[in-house]
Amino acid sequence: MEGPEASSDALDLQFLRRLPLAEAAFRCLGHCWDDAFLEGLFRDHAPGCYTSKVTFPLLVRLVCDALLRHQGSGNKAFTAASDDGRLKA
Repeated sequence: MEGPEASSDALDLQFLRRLPLAEAAFRCLGHCWDDAFLEGLFRDHAPGCYTSKVTFPLLVRLVCDALLRHQGSGNKAFTAASDDGRLKA
């Protein structure tokens, strides 16, 4: 491969060799958690639905918190989010 793609691929490969797998996965997921991306996904795939106090991006973050930080407990994730002011509902 030649051009910018080749240097980008080489840089990606160097990056992946130096980064632990869990952190690499977490960083990749971070790109999926972008508010604009999630709002567009919700708008495109849930026509006619709405969000009020709990937006789709917030719901995604809370589910991820439950899975990654609270041993799968949605109750703990939502309670923590309420306590720290992220969840207003």
